[in-house]
Amino acid sequence: MSHRKHHSIVATSEPEQLESQPAELHVPTAVDEALDNVKTTTKRAMDEVMAYTESHPDRALLYAVTAGYALRVLPVARILGGVVRLAVPLVKPAILYYGITKIIASRRA
Repeated sequence: MSHRKHHSIVATSEPEQLESQPAELHVPTAVDEALDNVKTTTKRAMDEVMAYTESHPDRALLYAVTAGYALRVLPVARILGGVVRLAVPLVKPAILYYGITKIIASRRA
């Protein structure tokens, strides 16, 4: 018989409900920090693109048309397909390794 702890994560914005959840759910992980960094960087880049587009609409249109043409002419789909075909076999061992390290870390704690 397996004795596993099951934690349910409930999305809430109420502070009193957040306090009732286990403390381990509130600790930001490296993944959360990386996602926050990506969100911040993406927001900043989008703001810069919007500002540039508003200040130089003619150049922005020219760049967009050029990028669209280049994406249509170059074999982007084949390149991305090749990258995905190379990456997929590497994902399974990476997930397995990550799971093993999490199990070892939880047993030490």
